[in-house]
Amino acid sequence: MKQTFTLILACLWCWATLIPLRAVPLHFLIGGNTTSTPGAGTEIDEGFEGTGLPSGWTETGATWNYDLGGGSQLAGNESATNGATGNAFIYKTITYRSSYVVEIMFRMADATPASTWTAFGFRTAAAGAVCLARVTTAGKMGLYIDGADRLATTDGLSDNTTYYARMEFVDGGRCKLEFNTTNSFTGSGNKYTQYDKAAVTSDAVRFYVGGNGGTNNIFDRVLVTY
Repeated sequence: MKQTFTLILACLWCWATLIPLRAVPLHFLIGGNTTSTPGAGTEIDEGFEGTGLPSGWTETGATWNYDLGGGSQLAGNESATNGATGNAFIYKTITYRSSYVVEIMFRMADATPASTWTAFGFRTAAAGAVCLARVTTAGKMGLYIDGADRLATTDGLSDNTTYYARMEFVDGGRCKLEFNTTNSFTGSGNKYTQYDKAAVTSDAVRFYVGGNGGTNNIFDRVLVTY
């Protein structure tokens, strides 16, 4: 019995040594997705811990606060917020892939903005829209793809509520979007929408967080896989 217990401890030590914690995607550290999993490879795994603008990100429009804490953060010790400046966003250059899966946490001070604004999504190297998750004036989430805003969700968002969102994009025209407060995705229901059009092809090589309009929005746990 003692030998068996010692063997188990040795195996656990070996596993911990070979697989450091940083290698585990944040997706799994915050509870994960009970119905589906991200892709096999990771492009972005950002929790906004540390001081200032994280490495590899570019800030456009205005200065964000990347050290939001004091109980206002969505997860961990810090989150990122655009504060009172609405027309501001950050982006990170990624390697072109034929498909991506995005998971992200966010909270809005005003879930019914005066004009539709972009929460996150993919753009080309020239900042052209590929597939964007947007929030309508009715507080619903919708997709901007193929040059226009498409079908939005039936259910809307609420002010000052923490949400999890998941986007799946396949180059060739398919984009799916879902949000909830539980981090459990079903691929259907009133908080889900999708758009399919095979004619849409574009090189998505930048991932954006934030965009035109929308103030005091908070973001965290950005995971982009393929």
